[in-house]
Amino acid sequence: DLGSLVAGFFSGLSQVSAAPTDANLRDAAVEASRALAIGMQQQSAAVEIARTQANQRIREHIKDANRLLLEVARANQAVAVDDDPVLRDRRDQAAGELAELVGGTARIDPDGQMRVTLTGGEMLVDGARAAQLSSTPDPALDGMDRIEVVDGTHRRDVTNVFDGGRVGGELRMRDEASTTAIAQLDQLAFDIATRVNQVQQQNAGLDGATGRNLFAAPTQVDGAAAAMEVDPALVADSTLLA
Repeated sequence: DLGSLVAGFFSGLSQVSAAPTDANLRDAAVEASRALAIGMQQQSAAVEIARTQANQRIREHIKDANRLLLEVARANQAVAVDDDPVLRDRRDQAAGELAELVGGTARIDPDGQMRVTLTGGEMLVDGARAAQLSSTPDPALDGMDRIEVVDGTHRRDVTNVFDGGRVGGELRMRDEASTTAIAQLDQLAFDIATRVNQVQQQNAGLDGATGRNLFAAPTQVDGAAAAMEVDPALVADSTLLA
């Protein structure tokens, strides 16, 4: 975990400070620096993988939801002809499964027809008429899918409307929790690399030279964790460590 890697990194530097001519301690400190950089890269990649997997699950849930929307609409049509309790039970079951996926509300009006709406009020099922949900990659969401309600020629982006169901949970993980996690990770990587480099530049290696970086200097916070690495010169020669 990153906590252990950060602790090991600073411990390695502290030991070199106490015994700067010890080659083994120098090599160990550089290796601890590499382990920290690799850990940052791996954590960043893990978050991106989690986002991608959440997006894939959203697609699968949308497919299942569309099947259930049609099932409710067809049941409405059948109940209008024959008010069979078995048909109504099947409709209720389909509506319950739909609620687990997308949240929203289902109500039965005085005409005996079930109507299903999302939390934002968008109608999904109105009697025998069923809208469909569309999941489409959107550059504005870093290539993740936006979700739209499609009813004939009418389309409405409802990505930010979902607050319940499995789709809502996956969206919160994909667009909120993971985004916060990667932002914090990038900030941590940027701060460590930048501040450690400042100290390294002001102090000298065993050759007496100053001005060197320990980590490849990050140019921005965004993406700093994925790009974190130890300066190749120090990996090749630990005597350059300040």
